[in-house]
Amino acid sequence: MIFFFRSVFVQTFLNAYFIYRIKKSNSISSGLKWALYLVYAIEILLYFTGLFAGERLSVELYTLIQKISGIWVIGHIYLCFLLFLFYLVDIVERKFLIFKKLSDNLVRKTKFYCFLVFLLFISFSLYSGYENFRHPKVRDFSFEFNKPANSSASPKAIYKLVVVSDLHLGYIVDKKMLCRYVELINAQNPDIVVIDGDLVDYSLRPLVVGKMDDELRKIKASKGTFFIPGNHEYK
Repeated sequence: MIFFFRSVFVQTFLNAYFIYRIKKSNSISSGLKWALYLVYAIEILLYFTGLFAGERLSVELYTLIQKISGIWVIGHIYLCFLLFLFYLVDIVERKFLIFKKLSDNLVRKTKFYCFLVFLLFISFSLYSGYENFRHPKVRDFSFEFNKPANSSASPKAIYKLVVVSDLHLGYIVDKKMLCRYVELINAQNPDIVVIDGDLVDYSLRPLVVGKMDDELRKIKASKGTFFIPGNHEYK
């Protein structure tokens, strides 16, 4: 329920705000405004179709809607930061610059450079996030546990434990991506594998339809694979 209200609020608020900004803009032509209105209407229709009828759509179609809606929201959140930068520039222009010609020219240049820096930052962030998603890093840690003095003498046992977290298998993280994760896990030659929460995202349907259990069975651990449910399993 919390996820439902949060997603609806974000979609409704962001779309309404940017539609308002488009309507009030004097630099956008009437034809372009109507084109943008149509794009927003299509996105809103797609989002609410997925929200209320997603489980009745094909997995492929619902996955596409999820990706479009996700990119849309993330893009608009970043645009909010850009508009905030422009707002700060306008405040500085009104408060501290005296000569109108100089201020107009400086404001335009400042906004242009803000946009360039913003574009570079967003491009780097998206690329970095995508690379981390596609190529997760393996971090190695070593721990030594000493038995109590009164324990029976026995050879030191060395186990390799692989801990995996937050795979969020579902409509976005599909079987193809899971295959890469399983290969990465098995490449460590683990004795024990622990999946400590959020194996599933929000729905079991794409896992069942995609037969992801077949891939999960390929995890090889001589002492066993263990799973601890996280908050998304309860959702």
